[in-house]
Amino acid sequence: MFILLDEEDGIEEDYTEDYSEDNWYFFEGRDVEYVDGVISLTPAIIQMLLRDVGEITLDDGTVLNSENATKVLQYDLYHKYFDVDTMTDQSNSKADSLFAETAKIVMKEFVSSFEISKFADYYEIFKEGIEKNIILMWMRDEAEEKIIDEAGCSGQLNHDPKNPELGVYFSLADPSKMGWYLDMTTDIGEPKSNSDGTSTYDVTVTLSNVISQKDVINSAWYITGSYGGSIMGFIHIFAPSEGHFEEWDTNNGMYLYDSIYHDLEVIFTQGVIIEPGEDIEITFQVTTDRRAEAPLKVRQTPTLTEYRNSGGATGAEDDWDVNYNENEWNDGNDWDLQ
Repeated sequence: MFILLDEEDGIEEDYTEDYSEDNWYFFEGRDVEYVDGVISLTPAIIQMLLRDVGEITLDDGTVLNSENATKVLQYDLYHKYFDVDTMTDQSNSKADSLFAETAKIVMKEFVSSFEISKFADYYEIFKEGIEKNIILMWMRDEAEEKIIDEAGCSGQLNHDPKNPELGVYFSLADPSKMGWYLDMTTDIGEPKSNSDGTSTYDVTVTLSNVISQKDVINSAWYITGSYGGSIMGFIHIFAPSEGHFEEWDTNNGMYLYDSIYHDLEVIFTQGVIIEPGEDIEITFQVTTDRRAEAPLKVRQTPTLTEYRNSGGATGAEDDWDVNYNENEWNDGNDWDLQ
């Protein structure tokens, strides 16, 4: 038996740790079945599969294709059923049924149209999913898990000093659909060679909440969560193997903790709230080991930015030209704008 998980709320820093032998019983106990593995996918995989499956139509008339599926599933359907004017006690069951219908139809069409001659296309989908960190797997069998790790989709933290990797991860902590509005970029400067053979990089991580005033006002709590359109979550940034951080700072005074996790240095927050229209910047220097044979690369939480930007103005079409004070609430979605 395999468990299929949705990565919508962020990516785990160490996937193999979360679904190791010590943790699989959490799933197994639910159905009293033997769990062979765990597969995590973001909803973006549906859009990728529709390249071969073709266009599909859901029960309520919603059309999904290889150009719009992620936007429809992560934005349009939620605002169709969970805006202030449309949310009812039937919204949740209706949305759940449409998501279940999507998965059922896509997998049915994919299996029925499967052709060995299309193997190269299937491989490209899998390869793209790995590169974008939207496909992660864990196998109970150690030999199978080794294959998964070699394929690059085990989600294991990098412990190879010869191929340095910076890990930048954000996890939503508030039940909401605010992941649609999160932008995250990591800019790495040119390396500076040190006398001991190591290299130091200047890095800037930027997290942005691009939700529009219109969407905050029109969206029900199911979308905007407990913080009325602010994004609440946790940031973890891992240094490369045998590397270390120096001179970290933030543009908003946010405190960063420093610790060691599985022999890797990590700087992190105990929790952060990104208000509507706000950009949070984290700057630091990171030094790689002298044995590094390749430039520093980054692995980070996948976001929906490319799908939001390619799908028209949905969520970021207006600027926040006012100061938002989360402590000054009125009723519902209203607040004082100063």
